[in-house]
Amino acid sequence: MHWLEKWRRENSYSQNDLARAVNASPALIDLLENRADCVTHVNIANRIADFTGATIEQRDSIVHKKHRGTWQPDPKRRPRNKRKRDIREDSVHNSRIVVVLNTAGASMGIFPTERSAAAAVGCTQMTVHNRCTRRAQVTTNEFSTYGVTFRFADEWFNMTPEQQITDMRRAASIRKKKKEKTS
Repeated sequence: MHWLEKWRRENSYSQNDLARAVNASPALIDLLENRADCVTHVNIANRIADFTGATIEQRDSIVHKKHRGTWQPDPKRRPRNKRKRDIREDSVHNSRIVVVLNTAGASMGIFPTERSAAAAVGCTQMTVHNRCTRRAQVTTNEFSTYGVTFRFADEWFNMTPEQQITDMRRAASIRKKKKEKTS
């Protein structure tokens, strides 16, 4: 496991979260973690190293050979610890069980939190939350991006089969915004 991925997992950062924090792309973070030959621009590597508290050797592993040995850690830097928000999200008190559903309304998996459902499907926690609370954009087919949608398990399993079918049809349709009438 790459040192960057290990740091992320230990500190509860997703690739998207880390990318946002160091002003890089999630795709770059993924490449750095999964391709041994991948390097990045010196400035981005320095931001990653300062943010994560990386050693000189770790930072040098993500830059081109000609830039190795040129970086010194910022003496004022403080590596980021596990985020408080993530500690709350992992709490049983703030979680609701999420069911992942296909277009037919069949369960593709049940997860203890929005976060774990998002990780399993490869989307953001906000995507899961917006679909569970039916806040997806009016012009969005909930299945178009991931092939599945999400619902809170307690709500889903308390629906009648007819209500479930109607809900899945609504999730799969692209509805037009209602135009306001002008007098």
